[in-house]
Amino acid sequence: MSVIASVLSKICYAIADQTSQIIGNVAGTDVVGKIGNPRDAVPESNTSQLNFFYYRFEPSAFNADVLPGETHFWRVFSLVTPFGVEELDAGISAGENDLRILGEIIRVFQERPVFSIEVDDEVYQIQAVVMPLEVEQLSQLWGTQGDVVYRPSIAYEMAVVPVTPN
Repeated sequence: MSVIASVLSKICYAIADQTSQIIGNVAGTDVVGKIGNPRDAVPESNTSQLNFFYYRFEPSAFNADVLPGETHFWRVFSLVTPFGVEELDAGISAGENDLRILGEIIRVFQERPVFSIEVDDEVYQIQAVVMPLEVEQLSQLWGTQGDVVYRPSIAYEMAVVPVTPN
């Protein structure tokens, strides 16, 4: 049984895919965009990964009086975590690759905080807003991941993501 992909899930996937492609092109290496819990994002062979963990969803303050059957906009919060792989031939450790990828994420979203996502022949403008998390908040998020060791991460609000009615 397959689940119907919503506009929300398609946009979240497109954000991860588009961001990892941009970073991979700059770095000159493959970076695979993933969605899900960080505990499930284990690098496959020699490919670095960029994991988007969408952990909080809030209705936007704009158009708060949306009626049933109308498009509603949401603020979507994501913890972005790189899972770099070691590059033995270049002498680059997995930890250094994590920081390189994280630096590129910050640069890309700083240079182009608003980007276009096309889903089902509709183009949506999504803005990435950095969300500084306190150590306690980060600890709580990572505490839900079981035995996974904390990795360098950054949180972003993706504003505003539409949820369209059928």
